[in-house]
Amino acid sequence: MKKSLTLLFVLFSLYLLLNGCSSNSSVDKVQEVLEGHVIFYYNIAGMRLNYTVQAEDIKEVVNEQFSGKEVWRAKVGEGLSWYVYIDKETYQILKEEPLFVS
Repeated sequence: MKKSLTLLFVLFSLYLLLNGCSSNSSVDKVQEVLEGHVIFYYNIAGMRLNYTVQAEDIKEVVNEQFSGKEVWRAKVGEGLSWYVYIDKETYQILKEEPLFVS
């Protein structure tokens, strides 16, 4: 039984590591950067609109490679959604990638 629990713990830890699990302080910092951030986009008629990110709009935050560097990738919104890439060192927003076509 003890070996099973140890194996389960090791597998769970490996799963978290491979899926970009991060410390809460880093995720909290990403959420802090994104909350209140305004994303500009254009609707199908060409009208410029804005989307202000709220806490509940942040769906996931994962560790990823972007342009050869380690970044946080946050999925923001539902329906109208974006991947927002954030530098892991400076917490500056590098890119907003829409996940919809307008």
